[in-house]
Amino acid sequence: MPELDGYEATAELRRRGAPGERGPVIAITAQATDGEGERCLQAGMDDFISKPMRFEALRSMLLKWVKAELDATEACSPDASDALSATPRQVPATAPGAASSLPRIRS
Repeated sequence: MPELDGYEATAELRRRGAPGERGPVIAITAQATDGEGERCLQAGMDDFISKPMRFEALRSMLLKWVKAELDATEACSPDASDALSATPRQVPATAPGAASSLPRIRS
């Protein structure tokens, strides 16, 4: 990342996050050492995967964290699982507000 490394980006995400709303951060690192994984966790990341990634390893990691998020959501709202069965709505790139939201996302 040109402006922040993964550790700084994670710290900023955690700093800006609302209390009680903590999305998982999964590091993708080129370092395969044991110490690198610990460093990721100490920086506030939730998990890590080393490069080169294999599709199955990435898939397993994502499923692990999506399931954890769903379990937490279902504990608060039993109807949350309905969102998975819903058909995703396609939003065209020219949708009203699509371009105007970019500066907010970047800041």
